[in-house]
Amino acid sequence: MGKNLERDLEILTAIAEGHPLTQRDLAERMGLALGSLSLLPEGGMKRIALCGTGEAAELAYLTLKELGLEPVGVFSRDGADAFLGFPVRRLAEIPGEEIDGVVVATFDPPEGHVAELLAIGVPPEMLLTLRRSGALPTGEGAQP
Repeated sequence: MGKNLERDLEILTAIAEGHPLTQRDLAERMGLALGSLSLLPEGGMKRIALCGTGEAAELAYLTLKELGLEPVGVFSRDGADAFLGFPVRRLAEIPGEEIDGVVVATFDPPEGHVAELLAIGVPPEMLLTLRRSGALPTGEGAQP
């Protein structure tokens, strides 16, 4: 079964159970650690770039909004038209931005995205992943 089909099935199963379901509950069930984003303002991180434009990015965006944060920009590998009213810019533009952190918003394992961001010069201490990763070097993917 494909990843998207598995994810869709998990979402439909959660909804079909008939229990009240918040976006945060659904994110936890999908294996995302959105709670890790709640440390951003406490750690002085206020200028956040969002890397991704899919469903995980929507959940990350909503969590940022709950914290009173607005992303300084939305980025993807090749850029795109728009995401939730934001113009989507190419990843290569991130190093030129004044940011405190980059949220890698994906349902997939983050290692590939992290490697790509490191390759363009984003410091590892700025990378925040929604999903725990076993392959990140120490100091990357701020997961408390």
